[in-house]
Amino acid sequence: MVSGTLKLLSLVVVATCVGCAVSNPDAFRDTPTAKLCNDYMKYPSLNVYQGARANELARRGEDCSRFGDVAAGQQRANAQLQGLANSLSRPPQALPAAGAPVTKTYIINGKTMTCTTVNIVTNCH
Repeated sequence: MVSGTLKLLSLVVVATCVGCAVSNPDAFRDTPTAKLCNDYMKYPSLNVYQGARANELARRGEDCSRFGDVAAGQQRANAQLQGLANSLSRPPQALPAAGAPVTKTYIINGKTMTCTTVNIVTNCH
């Protein structure tokens, strides 16, 4: 649990610090509006360039509504990021005990193969 929380905290700290990296107000001046809007809807609010995109769109007087539902796009992007954060905070799956057999079934060239691994030795039949 601690390592998952630490990973999540690290992700937030890095995203926050890197967010200051775009200091050039003209960074997106030559970017087409369609691309700016698409990227603004596609990436989560913690994305390093979101502030600069928003500033450039405001400078142009664009609201991106002609390219899609901005709020829904941002919600989707933020939900994907939240899903990633949630997956990092889950405890890792336990590994089988040393010496415990692990059996998996594979289909190779249409033939079903069952493989059992004990420690580092794998037998398939």
